[in-house]
Amino acid sequence: MTDGGIDVVHPVIGVWTATLKGSRRFGPDYATDSFHPDGAMTITVSCYTAHGVWGATDAGTVRFRAVAPLGPAEGQAGWHTLVLDVRVAPEGNELSLDGTHARPTPSGAPTVTTVTGSGERLVLDPA
Repeated sequence: MTDGGIDVVHPVIGVWTATLKGSRRFGPDYATDSFHPDGAMTITVSCYTAHGVWGATDAGTVRFRAVAPLGPAEGQAGWHTLVLDVRVAPEGNELSLDGTHARPTPSGAPTVTTVTGSGERLVLDPA
């Protein structure tokens, strides 16, 4: 990522573990998130892996949009879509997030659910 030709490293870059609330009817979902310097990202929530893009909204906050296909057992074609704002804490090892999860329905109108959560940076423990 660059800003005026100068390389910028955003604190969200890396791998995170998170607990999400609101994306399912029962209990929290556990997720892993990977944010890459080129703006690509991946999030795995339960059994779904979504790929997407992220962009900085300020020095400690990003917005991402990620999609994953509906599974065959869901009975229709379409995409799960997550749009989340992520805030990295000043010390750089915790984050909070909020946004929406949209899922198509047979009527064609998506069901949109509010999602919130928090997480921490995955770090290599010293041997």
